[in-house]
Amino acid sequence: HAMLGSLMLQLDQYGLASVEFEKLKQFGAANDMWVPGLAEVQFKTGQFDAVLSQDETGLQEENLARLLSFKVMALVDQKKFEEAEALISKTEALEQNIDDIAIAKSRLLMRTDKVGEAKVILDNLLGANPNNFDALSLVGDIERKNKNIDAARAAYAKASDIRPNNLAVQLQVVALDVQEKAYEEAQNRLN
Repeated sequence: HAMLGSLMLQLDQYGLASVEFEKLKQFGAANDMWVPGLAEVQFKTGQFDAVLSQDETGLQEENLARLLSFKVMALVDQKKFEEAEALISKTEALEQNIDDIAIAKSRLLMRTDKVGEAKVILDNLLGANPNNFDALSLVGDIERKNKNIDAARAAYAKASDIRPNNLAVQLQVVALDVQEKAYEEAQNRLN
């Protein structure tokens, strides 16, 4: 169930992923097997309170760092920046070198108008892992915010190559089309 849940996450099939992780929970599997995956599903589907209420008990440090990273991102999306900053410090103290921590910190920096710092973290992450979907998507967001439309479009295109069915990235590209008054192109993408 854990492998199937993880696969469904990679395919952006959040409902199916959630079912698999919930089965593990119901079967009494160790928290390490399902909590980080379920937290990711909950974050990506906007269930921020559910993410924040996830139990941290019994998680190995890497999985704890992943969970805390999703909690940071949930706090950021709720505009609870001070709490997010405190939690990112706790997460970084675990000294786990996982992409989720860099993504969480970048999201926090972006939302607190420290876009340059966020971009440096993301560029470093992409240097080590050029196919990190979340990093590419965030770079697209940064470039769009900075009105670098071509760079934003390029980042979203790379992200879309990795996950072609990801609705959030597709909507960002449509938003770029609208921003550039390319309404016919936007309409074509929506069809």
